[in-house]
Amino acid sequence: MLVQILGWFSEGLLALLLISALKGGFLKQYPLFYAYAAGWFLVGLFRFYVFTFQLDSYLSFYWYSQFLLVAGGYSILWQIYAHILNPYPGTARMARVLVGAVFVSMLIQGLIMMLDGQTGGLTRSVVRLERNLHSVQTILIIVLVMLVWYYSIPLGKNLRGLLLGYGFLVTTRLITLTLQAFLGTSFYAWWSYSEQACVLVTLIVWSRTLRSYQPNPVPEHSSRLEHDYELAAQRTADAIATARGYLAKAFLQ
Repeated sequence: MLVQILGWFSEGLLALLLISALKGGFLKQYPLFYAYAAGWFLVGLFRFYVFTFQLDSYLSFYWYSQFLLVAGGYSILWQIYAHILNPYPGTARMARVLVGAVFVSMLIQGLIMMLDGQTGGLTRSVVRLERNLHSVQTILIIVLVMLVWYYSIPLGKNLRGLLLGYGFLVTTRLITLTLQAFLGTSFYAWWSYSEQACVLVTLIVWSRTLRSYQPNPVPEHSSRLEHDYELAAQRTADAIATARGYLAKAFLQ
């Protein structure tokens, strides 16, 4: 009963999040994030319907929909990276390639693991995929936070909330999934409670920080980030050119 109550609170906060964006007219400012929030809201409603009227199909539906939510979570990370690094086009371009490549590779891996088709195999596949995805996302979030701190990149209220909320959700989910892997069935009773509680905290953070649109501050001074990126890119290009030269000489000998 407590899990269902927490779930309905989460649905209410998701609805509030979407209504605030519709009333404020700033859905287009974070389209990927709000598309994911709308999908999350609809998945919750469909899960309730299946649980109520088609209980035999609930487990399969839950894990298939969980796969979609886990994979779709990368849209939030993509949105955060795009907005924070928007003033730095070179770095932003590299980040888009990095995040996109990681997402595609992990998605292909997850689809391959899901070919089993049985509920038990599906459950293990989705849990494994979610743990792997959250591990990579945690690293990407840490890298982004280090960039923000080291280069003093200013953050507005909206992006601070997005980053804080999603960072909390990803890291806590990774911790609970790791505990589940080590403790096994003894942790199952706590898993559903911890999952819903972490989701609720994340949605509370987003609801408070996304009540209105607040654009990210424009940096007052030129950052060393773009200069460092160009320097690293040039050094990488020089290293590749040197390696090609050595390979050409090796083949010609």
